[in-house]
Amino acid sequence: MVTGTAIAGCNAPLGGSEYYPITIENDHDQNHMVVVSITIFDDHGLGFSTAFSDNMLVGAGRSQEFEEGIPAPDSNPEYTVLVMLENETTNRLDFTLDNGIAELKIQITAGGEIEIQPVR
Repeated sequence: MVTGTAIAGCNAPLGGSEYYPITIENDHDQNHMVVVSITIFDDHGLGFSTAFSDNMLVGAGRSQEFEEGIPAPDSNPEYTVLVMLENETTNRLDFTLDNGIAELKIQITAGGEIEIQPVR
């Protein structure tokens, strides 16, 4: 977990200034435009908050890291991460930050598929 600063407002972290990093690795032999969206649904199913949203070009054999990725919340909600490539390959994962998770790893495999793994 990384500590950072936040400016008051609608983009302030949900629970403070601690973050869980996100790493995107491209093991495919092609460059990919990657869209990542991480949301938190409220306990009543009536709405959601965006914890992280970005898009980037990740070159073949390269990686991109966001040290201030997922803001640490006050509670332990369930997150949904959705990842999409420019060729419409998608994957999603529901997860929580309990059990000692240190970061979220997103990997574009050598075959061009997307794997999402919370890393302890």
